[in-house]
Amino acid sequence: MSQLKIEIVYPVLNQDVTWTADGHNIAIDAMERSHKVNVVRWLHAQAGWLAIAWWGHYIAFVESNTTVNTFDSMAQGLEREADAALADPHAWLDGTPLVRKLRADIAAEVTA
Repeated sequence: MSQLKIEIVYPVLNQDVTWTADGHNIAIDAMERSHKVNVVRWLHAQAGWLAIAWWGHYIAFVESNTTVNTFDSMAQGLEREADAALADPHAWLDGTPLVRKLRADIAAEVTA
């Protein structure tokens, strides 16, 4: 399966419209059920580094887009959330919009 480049981890996991593979966007609604299952499995196999990459990008984004005082006031909350994600990257990954959408589609296709 394709590699997910670190710079696109944040935007890919934070949306529920497309999957990015080999530099191409694939509409989730157009994917076969087996493809969705394989993507979820692949993402979970990468859960640890995905959590690190996502949180690294997110914290850098927040820091660069806030004042020092605002960032300092947010730092403890961000640290708690990042620690929780890194302690259980699979649970964190299941909470991302992309994985929620893939799992919902997989479940709907089983009951249809």
